[in-house]
Amino acid sequence: MNYQIKILATITIGVISLHGFSQEILDGTIKGKVIDKSTKQVVPFAAVTIKETQSGVITDSTGRFTISKVNEGVYQLAASCIGYQEKIINEVHVVRKKTNYIEIEIEPSPHSLNEVTVNAYKYENSPLNPVSIYGFSREEISRNPGAQGDIFRAIGMLPGVSSSGGQYSAIAVRGQGVRDNIYIVDDIPVTEVGHLEGNGSFNDPNGGRFSIFAPRVIDNAQFQGGGISAQYGRRSSSFLGLGIKEGNKEDFTIDGQLDLLGLTINYDGPSYIHKNTSLFVSARYQNFRELIKLINLKGSGLPVYADFIFKSTTQFGTKNKLSVIAVVSPDSYLRNIDDVKQVTEIQNASINHATSQKYIFGLHLRTLTGKNNYLRNVLYYTKSKTDVFGHRFFGSAFGFYRSSPNFQQPVQICSVKKSAMIKQTAAGKHEALDHAPGRKAVLLLLWLFV
Repeated sequence: MNYQIKILATITIGVISLHGFSQEILDGTIKGKVIDKSTKQVVPFAAVTIKETQSGVITDSTGRFTISKVNEGVYQLAASCIGYQEKIINEVHVVRKKTNYIEIEIEPSPHSLNEVTVNAYKYENSPLNPVSIYGFSREEISRNPGAQGDIFRAIGMLPGVSSSGGQYSAIAVRGQGVRDNIYIVDDIPVTEVGHLEGNGSFNDPNGGRFSIFAPRVIDNAQFQGGGISAQYGRRSSSFLGLGIKEGNKEDFTIDGQLDLLGLTINYDGPSYIHKNTSLFVSARYQNFRELIKLINLKGSGLPVYADFIFKSTTQFGTKNKLSVIAVVSPDSYLRNIDDVKQVTEIQNASINHATSQKYIFGLHLRTLTGKNNYLRNVLYYTKSKTDVFGHRFFGSAFGFYRSSPNFQQPVQICSVKKSAMIKQTAAGKHEALDHAPGRKAVLLLLWLFV
């Protein structure tokens, strides 16, 4: 009898231990911080709730929250506070024995009422924004039908936006050209955002075939199809602001994709060098050789492109956050005499060898200066270089500016731009053909603090 009791007790303890072990494996954690979108200040005592389970917590005095023992899965996360609109974050992934860190930005309510009815709105759009502004989250870009994680193809579905039938990763808005758009990446102005831009010149009417941003690199996007502020220059078409994802401060994740075209790999997590520094690194290489063989597309030439994206984010105390951004995007297209011999149409007998490199480097320092204000300092350098049979096109820009929500326009401290076209002569020397577009413009303004 004692022997049977011992066996039963052992089995019971084993089952309980196994249940506890499996429960521990299936659990994950959601950590984060709730901040005011307009002032970047923390929002204390806000409610953060998981919609599917109705479980949640209240943020502490520093705006931080932790939701523990969450089963592995995908959830909707809602953040709300008195005086603010409810913000819903779709598709928050919880991975077993991992911590997902997320910062939630909530906006003040447009009106103060005794009773408020909150209605959900699609594509991260806020009632405070003009009707021509659309917002996209990382998950919305990823799951957009036909976009394949490409932000430019996702925007192509909006009213008044054309993307050449999805063939190009470029947008034309309200009948304007693809060069009439304003692109801002983490507050850095850029002009070249596509791979394989056709004829290799700066005036390709269709733009690039593929975005320089791999899928799930862009964390948020804001598109404005009209009414652009004068601070962005003389572009007349649209504005697109892109934010590269910040690394997870708590846990690391390595994911990737291997397919017929090539390889994509991402690292998202702490730096393990500085405790307050997180990293997001993405590398992608795409080669169309095997695909061309598979579909027997003879004589089309060989396109190859790659991109490397690095972003580190460091928190200095409670008021300063420094981001370092680097984007390197080379591509090439080769169509030689062997390719031409495989086609029968005389109209398709051109030989082409084009290479291109695009570089974006930037420092972004955000400083909280008061309860209702913050200051941004942005230092950047961008460069693009294209070589088509010895004809070289290049453009570069260096700039620094600072801005504050208290001012309607960023104050541009310094901006230097240069571009030119260079032809390689038979003697191997490089001859400048056109310096008119290569004039330097240096603008120096002094900002007097009041």
